[in-house]
Amino acid sequence: MGLPWVSGFHQANYVVRWTMPAEIALTNLKLEPELRKQVRQQLAALAYAASEPDLTRRGCGVHQGNPNMPIRRFLALPFLAALIPDHPSAKEWLTVCAQFMEWKLQTMVAPKGDWGEPGRYLNASLPYFIQAAIILENAGYLSEKIARQCGAVAYEHSNFLTPPDPRFEGRRIVPSLGHGSQIDYFYAFANAILLRNQDPEKAKDLAWVWHAMGKPTGANKKSHREGYELYKYFLPVYGHLLGDEKIVESAKLRDRVVNSRWHPGWGAVLRAHAGDPNETYMAYRQGFMVSHADPNQGDFVIHAKGAPLTPSSKAHYLLHNNGRGDWGGPEGLYATQGDHFCRIRFGKPEYYGGQPGGGSESNVNEYFTGESVDYLRGWGAYNDTNKWATPKAEWTSGSEGGSIHWDRQVLFLKGKTASGPNYFVLRDTFSGNTKQDKFWHLRTAVHPDKIKKSHRGFTVHAENGTRLHATFLLPKKVQAKVITGRDLDTVSTSVQIKAGSSQTEYFSVLYPSVPNEKQPKLDKVTDGVLKSQTSEGTDYAFLGGENTLVYQDEGLAFKGRSGAIRITPKAIHFVLSTADGEGSLTYKGLTYVGVAPFEKVVPIEMVNKTVTVQVPAPKYSIQYYDRKLKQSGEGIVFEGTSGGVEVAGKNSARLVLGPGRGKVGFNGFQVWGEGPFEIKIVDDGVEGVTEGRERFIYMKRPSTLKGIPALWIDGVGSAPGYQGNLAIPVFAGKHEIKVGEAKQPDLFR
Repeated sequence: MGLPWVSGFHQANYVVRWTMPAEIALTNLKLEPELRKQVRQQLAALAYAASEPDLTRRGCGVHQGNPNMPIRRFLALPFLAALIPDHPSAKEWLTVCAQFMEWKLQTMVAPKGDWGEPGRYLNASLPYFIQAAIILENAGYLSEKIARQCGAVAYEHSNFLTPPDPRFEGRRIVPSLGHGSQIDYFYAFANAILLRNQDPEKAKDLAWVWHAMGKPTGANKKSHREGYELYKYFLPVYGHLLGDEKIVESAKLRDRVVNSRWHPGWGAVLRAHAGDPNETYMAYRQGFMVSHADPNQGDFVIHAKGAPLTPSSKAHYLLHNNGRGDWGGPEGLYATQGDHFCRIRFGKPEYYGGQPGGGSESNVNEYFTGESVDYLRGWGAYNDTNKWATPKAEWTSGSEGGSIHWDRQVLFLKGKTASGPNYFVLRDTFSGNTKQDKFWHLRTAVHPDKIKKSHRGFTVHAENGTRLHATFLLPKKVQAKVITGRDLDTVSTSVQIKAGSSQTEYFSVLYPSVPNEKQPKLDKVTDGVLKSQTSEGTDYAFLGGENTLVYQDEGLAFKGRSGAIRITPKAIHFVLSTADGEGSLTYKGLTYVGVAPFEKVVPIEMVNKTVTVQVPAPKYSIQYYDRKLKQSGEGIVFEGTSGGVEVAGKNSARLVLGPGRGKVGFNGFQVWGEGPFEIKIVDDGVEGVTEGRERFIYMKRPSTLKGIPALWIDGVGSAPGYQGNLAIPVFAGKHEIKVGEAKQPDLFR
């Protein structure tokens, strides 16, 4: 394990390799008593070392590295203590280990289960976290609720699995959304073991994941696979959980795992036709979980029609090691010419925007998934003129004109068939300090001669013949610049599109196709509105973002902030993804009116009837018309259509916002976003109720909150965003929330 005063952070890595042989030895009834005594003494000595404050310096304010490091350091202890349960200190050791698990859930795991370190760094600490959970549960120290929450991490992360990737022999992988490279192995099996009793259905899903990733065990790769030391012991005991080869053919299991999903803190997944060879997928990265992450807010990975079209990096630390590719280092392409991520830079191509960039509201703030349309919207503010990602650069003053606000919308239009039109409409708009150049980027893994340019955009030709057509409606004419570099032994290129200081928008379509597939006819009919004529019909896409779009054409109308009307020979799709108040969609005589989000698919023969259909409004329990609520007065802030503040004391109040966007506050504390919600200021933070759709709300840090903030949703603790203002994910439906201090483990006495 290393001496405490010179130890690193790999204790769990080391100890897992020999505690299993030690356990086997101790269960051997023929073991010599003196040798048994010696093994137990050594286990106890190491357990004392693992609980020594000089080794795990909790409570003294000493930073122990990135979040994976204290996990790998401290979680050596349960492997040791569980083998000597009759030791006088074993109960204390294992109790504190269970407290440590809960504390990490509250500070490192987002509310749906997304891990605090994106991409490959999931495998740096999650294996030992899951193994420790199994040990503590078996020993009776981990509650069922906490075991379920530990198990949610790998389960939630498995939703990021790509379609089968030809670069990895047709296995599904997890793309890199952080420092590391893509993950071609994953800790699904151990997670299935953890959930085998608490949630057998999810355990089956994770068995499907294990098969879909090529049944990784650690033995089928020449190099060491971190965290797989116990697999040779797991497989004989729990192999029955994995089923047989046919499990990977289960559409039921597949569709429960790989679907479209919102990942608050990380981003979102958009997906169509999972299981088909032409499956289309986007993993979108924007969120507050930024440890071990590059400045990649707004980045995305696209796989479609059998090809990785904007794949993540192959190299570990590509941008930070100039020996792994010419993107890296202060003189590399990333630092001098443009971005390696599918995002926008501002001012100059070498200004990367700060680490992590975007500010406290840089999240997927709005999300909708439906039968034929997925939608997301994220935003952030940038005023950093950094030229290279160093700690010093984080503190530079930024541009004199203040921040530029970047708002990115993605509308994913899903085709009737996987081989048909499944494509993405992007609208990037800017406000604030817009009088500067902008540089839009898209990452590829093809040689420059496989990128064909035109005045409206460019086309990427993948090795298998799949193409990604990037068409720009704004700017009207573009000149694509290709930045060519290396990613280990492969090509890594980035296409850059410049917009001048007077231009405040990119409006583009990313259309994957196979050879000989008919291309759509694309037209911008007005601001934020696309008309797309495809092989399956005509799509009208509406991307208003912050603003309400009111559009009317002959026989067609839309009012809302985002959505689509899709006209096919057999049906009309009416989709309202976001709106302020009621929105409406009309085709011929048929109109749907209601509160977003909703999707209605109507047979074509029904649309000729002149009728207005009112979509039932959601019902809420929050009393936002309560007469006790005041919208003005000393210390009160209120913006909205309903709600207000009920003052209970000098620093105590009930803050209520009704449906719609607004802000409510009292004596310096404010909450803003979309209601309805009710927040009470209490002695140790805030508590309340949220209702409505999935989204984010934001709040200033309450003066009554001490320490590291944690978020409890229906009693389950997790991490909110807390870089500046607090970012609070809101689940669909009614939920009780509390924001208070994360519960640190006891100190060893």
